[in-house]
Amino acid sequence: SIGLGFAYFQLPDGTKAGIVDVPGHERFIRNMLTGVWGMDLILLVVDAVEGVRPQTIEHLTILDLLGISTGIIVITKIDLVTESRIKEVEEQVKTLIKGKLLENSPIVRVSSVTLDGFDELKAEIIKQMDNLKPPRRSMSAPRLPVDRAFVIQGFGVVVTGTLIGGEFKKQDIVAIMPVGKRGRIRGIEVHDVQVESASPGQRVALNLSGIEKDDVQRGDVITDFNLSRSTTSLDTVLKIADTCNRVFENWIRVRFFTGTSEVFGRAILLSSEEGLLPGDTGYVQFRLESPIFAFRGDRFIIRDFANQETLGGGEILDPFPQKHKRLAEETIAKMKRLESANDEELVKIVTELSENISIPENDIRFYLPYTGEKQEQLIKRMEGNAIIRYAIGDRQMIASKERMSRIRDKMLEQLSLFHKERPLAEGANYSKIRSEIKADEQTFDPLLQELIKEGKVIRIGNYLRLSSHQMTFSGRALKISEQIDQIYLQRGFTPPDEKELISILSSFDKDDVIDVCQAMIRGGKLIKISDDIIMHSSIVENALNLLKDHLKTYGTITVSEFRQLVNTTRKYAVPFLEYCDKIGFTIREGDNRRLVL
Repeated sequence: SIGLGFAYFQLPDGTKAGIVDVPGHERFIRNMLTGVWGMDLILLVVDAVEGVRPQTIEHLTILDLLGISTGIIVITKIDLVTESRIKEVEEQVKTLIKGKLLENSPIVRVSSVTLDGFDELKAEIIKQMDNLKPPRRSMSAPRLPVDRAFVIQGFGVVVTGTLIGGEFKKQDIVAIMPVGKRGRIRGIEVHDVQVESASPGQRVALNLSGIEKDDVQRGDVITDFNLSRSTTSLDTVLKIADTCNRVFENWIRVRFFTGTSEVFGRAILLSSEEGLLPGDTGYVQFRLESPIFAFRGDRFIIRDFANQETLGGGEILDPFPQKHKRLAEETIAKMKRLESANDEELVKIVTELSENISIPENDIRFYLPYTGEKQEQLIKRMEGNAIIRYAIGDRQMIASKERMSRIRDKMLEQLSLFHKERPLAEGANYSKIRSEIKADEQTFDPLLQELIKEGKVIRIGNYLRLSSHQMTFSGRALKISEQIDQIYLQRGFTPPDEKELISILSSFDKDDVIDVCQAMIRGGKLIKISDDIIMHSSIVENALNLLKDHLKTYGTITVSEFRQLVNTTRKYAVPFLEYCDKIGFTIREGDNRRLVL
């Protein structure tokens, strides 16, 4: 066959083992890669007539690169050859698998015509199944890499694949990744039987509602709707196939296979300058041309751009890495640490190296081989010691405690530096400080609230300042304040606006003039009448006394009368009376104002 075939095998205890028949011809390696994903036990079939063929070698290479170590070698068509030929083929196979993960696999002879050997084969399958260990990710998030998608009249969209990770249940809301569409599981079928739920390792058909046929295709992944991150960059450990016929060079364009997906990408060699030779292993970051949905620990295969040769394969170390400096000791040390990390160390690494300082706790599911209660126990064990945990709305966030401490210290340092450079400024701009310390908003805001709560930082609107900072005039600032004081006293009820003030004091730095002026407003020496008008406090006090005396004598006052009273123009008289209304000194009644009792 050139496509995938599906059946099941019933074990003595009633358990059904799914069977995926993959094409053997070298032209259909893509289909083989799609079908082999999620397999726990391999039957490597060798024709006794033809013996080991090029595709046999490539299939074995792929199985080795995917880390599949449990299998049975099946010599078929034994009824067509002599005993000596069978032994010859067995020797070929033994030579082929030497040094491979399947090296110690049993060899069984069968004939599909006479049925010779099939009882032995069944017994061996049962034996191997009994010895299988649960897949590493059998307790993690549910994922169904789609190998087929079609429409059944009256039911809608159906997708099939081998389920890995957790369970799916009817009515679960799921995401189709990497496109991000959402649907609901209307029905589940396992081995032609309708069921309420599906478990890891089973061949599953899901009937999905809420999506169209064009929303899903082979290579997509059906998963928990809370997992919505796709990626176009991967840190990996790559092994070059022994059968590779070239040097694997930096920036080579490849076909990248993982799950049932196939995308193009470029390879960046992080630990090798000259390139990787056949059999070599190295750290490689792949930059993909299309997004995929991947977890740490997922295996992958790469083939050349023309799809003629399997180049290598390996394991994903980080599905969401940052860019690295090639060949740097720091980069290689990071990769080694990532490769060898246990679960607790892994959480530390992810929170230390993630692009954002704080990450949704849900994102840890992309890295750990389990989820749910076990993940919760791990996070609780680390909380307060290695990580910080907090909520933003309904999202639980985590961050490295050490990294958060560094960011906190940086914020205080930046505010201190700002006060030294601009001691009279109202405060540092919120966005500028956040940018200076390179903190994402979901990290900066909780840290800021913590510092405010501790009494170390004060926030006034969009400005931040240290609570310990005291504004005092000295040196150049004192000279500027003295000149501003004289200017506003002399100008009285026709004060300069900001632009004119800067022009008058052009011998001083513009920012210094503005800072001193604002500081004098905050200190009460100057009073802001409106957005554009600032007056000296003594001028305002004198005007208020004149206004009070007039109102006590005459009861009311108009704008024209007030303008004559203080000898100013309407430009200043109107804003001043509005200021009086605003502070509760007067109250307006039509065109008149009267004193507030």
